[in-house]
Amino acid sequence: MTKQSLFVPRGAGLSRSARAHSRPPPKERPGPEGGARDKNRRERIASLERAGLALFLEQGLDAVTVDAVVLAAGMAKGSFYRYFDDLESLVAHVVKPVATQLRGAFATCESALLAAKTREALVDAYETLAAQLAVIILAATDVVRLYLQEARGAKRGARAPLVLLATDVRRHALGLTEAAQRHGLLRPASPFVSSHAVVGAVEELVFEGLTRPRRLGPPAAAAAELVALVLEGLRPR
Repeated sequence: MTKQSLFVPRGAGLSRSARAHSRPPPKERPGPEGGARDKNRRERIASLERAGLALFLEQGLDAVTVDAVVLAAGMAKGSFYRYFDDLESLVAHVVKPVATQLRGAFATCESALLAAKTREALVDAYETLAAQLAVIILAATDVVRLYLQEARGAKRGARAPLVLLATDVRRHALGLTEAAQRHGLLRPASPFVSSHAVVGAVEELVFEGLTRPRRLGPPAAAAAELVALVLEGLRPR
């Protein structure tokens, strides 16, 4: 390869038509907020999200293609690329509202723990977090099911946003445990082991609640019972 060849423009040597088809389609401009074009854009994005989420839950992320999503949404394939680069960006868009709320709930709990001086304040902080998580989960059950179904796989492709969220959840749980231990509100067991055990228990209970709610009982009661069990087990000796 000559030095000059390193600087050949992308698409050089192709016809004008071929170069046009080699470029990704442009993102659609939304138009004025609240206008007809913006409304159509939002409706199309929502349709792709619903179709993709249903297929992801039914078939698993690895089995779903862009072709399958647009077919289920009743759209042309080009419409998909007006809004998303690939399936990973679709999953990220589907998960983003829940991820934002989860991170906010953890941040609120961490602030409460940093200010906590008594065991009662610790319990209140965790119970508030549990209540917030219950609200988030019940408002987006299908997204949460997708998270539970796919978040433990390899961090690549369409699964990457879910694995990233799982990593954040465990990081926040570890931070909450370390904050409580610094205040002497929890005994100094391994914070990594303790936080991962709690996250695992919560995820198992959430899965049980989404698939067999009668067996679990009211979500708020189950959350309060879990908090009590965890804090009793980690009470300072």
